[in-house]
Amino acid sequence: MKLVSRLRDLQVVQTLEAGSGDDEVVQKFEAGLRLETDNGSSAIVQGRARLLGGLVLLRVSPPKLIWLQSVIKRGLDVVLASVLLIATLPISITIAAMIAISCGLPVLFKQKRVTKGGRPFTMLKFRTMRMNANRLLSGAHADQTVPFFKVEGDPRITRIGAFLRKCSLDELPQLLNVFRGDMSLVGPRPLPVEQVEANRELLMARHEVRAGITGWWQVNGRNNITPDQAVALDRFYVENWSLALDLRILLKTPRAVLTRRGAY
Repeated sequence: MKLVSRLRDLQVVQTLEAGSGDDEVVQKFEAGLRLETDNGSSAIVQGRARLLGGLVLLRVSPPKLIWLQSVIKRGLDVVLASVLLIATLPISITIAAMIAISCGLPVLFKQKRVTKGGRPFTMLKFRTMRMNANRLLSGAHADQTVPFFKVEGDPRITRIGAFLRKCSLDELPQLLNVFRGDMSLVGPRPLPVEQVEANRELLMARHEVRAGITGWWQVNGRNNITPDQAVALDRFYVENWSLALDLRILLKTPRAVLTRRGAY
């Protein structure tokens, strides 16, 4: 028996064992099905099933956090972000002073990024690049609409900026984004608006949850993985979110930062 439906314009098919009864179909679907797409990939979807005249009617939707899960996740974000903002304040003041002295003002870099629901917001970072930095890019390196655009040995990065990036200290101001509700401590990394607009089909599935400071692909390779791998890891996070997974990512993040694997 095959169940065929549509999930955001993708044809999805789930094959059940021959002889499965209607009640079994309903029970399996409400427990959650993994639907296989025609290109070989798969997705876990949420939905409802009901019987009508001997037919099984299915309604599928992309995975989303239920209300209680969202409240718990947001509550942890506010509490932990507040604690971390206070605990790291001396470090942030020191970094701001070092940037101001060595590179001048401003000390913060602001950029439009995309978070939950495709909503743009202003993301904060400590400035790690020279002023008018994009003039230093040329050739293939100049296309900043490429998903997860990064340049190893980027000529725009200052000396202190390279150190901050290696240690991920440039991300500290994003705790303010978390406190304000634009981001979460854990989630897919927010990408610039131009990257999302140029690659909507590839990237929009990442925006079922708030963007995060750290995420599943950050603790599984960071910049050493391909854009397709990064998208796959982000989708895995969205489809399989749990409080335990968030805690696992948070516990793995210090090691990823300290080893500096894939950081540049």
